[in-house]
Amino acid sequence: MLGPFQPESRPQFNRSGIWINAVDSGFRIFDVTKNSPAEQAGLAKDAFITAVNGQPATSLQLPQRRRMLRDEPPGAAVTFAVKRGDDTRNVTLTLRDLV
Repeated sequence: MLGPFQPESRPQFNRSGIWINAVDSGFRIFDVTKNSPAEQAGLAKDAFITAVNGQPATSLQLPQRRRMLRDEPPGAAVTFAVKRGDDTRNVTLTLRDLV
């Protein structure tokens, strides 16, 4: 017999609104949630994240980045260096609960 449902104490959704996967140059943005901090900061599908908070993205592991975007508290700022075509710019977004 199963016991009563025990919800986890930490959120299961990331607070940025992006879905990323690792690629040779860092992380590729595969999806951006509508009305999320990522969309509001101008991030778009198929852009590449080359740095996170000043650290080269190639030196970071995907599970750690996903965990950071999920576990950092609402209101935490995250800065990405984002490359789209020949343009690279820094984008800072403020994490918040999405669900």
